[in-house]
Amino acid sequence: MSALSNLYLESSQLSGQLPSEIGNLQLMTHLSLFGANSLAGTLPTEIGTCTSLNVLTISYTSLRGSIPTEISRLSTTLSDLDLSYNNLQLLPSELGLLTGLGSLYLQVNPELAGTLPTELGRLTALQFFDISGCALYGSLPSEFCALVPQLTLFEHDLGACP
Repeated sequence: MSALSNLYLESSQLSGQLPSEIGNLQLMTHLSLFGANSLAGTLPTEIGTCTSLNVLTISYTSLRGSIPTEISRLSTTLSDLDLSYNNLQLLPSELGLLTGLGSLYLQVNPELAGTLPTELGRLTALQFFDISGCALYGSLPSEFCALVPQLTLFEHDLGACP
């Protein structure tokens, strides 16, 4: 199974936590667990060993905790990250290392609080960004504001660019 390249388990009845063995799927390019409502726990750090991963969608689940910093190991391959409609709590600055990221969807993570990391200003390929329905506060960092002309920035509660 280590040669698996696409795993789509959308609207499945998966329950429990995503196993750490997910890291054994190093050739996987697409992982979608959209709507696996009973999937809970945290995103395993081993997701960072899936170095061929291009699209990661784990939305409409009960995922909680923080996005593991090990996700930064996907800096050259990951282009689409959708962790929306979960219960994530922390946005690590290491997301700024995902320089190939074209879309980042984090909307409706009501426990996602704090300020937007300035390191997100390094995401020069970013075209779509959604943080609506999160508890982030403050204003958009000036480093991030440089991206706004090329960016579809969905509704948010942060202040405008300086």
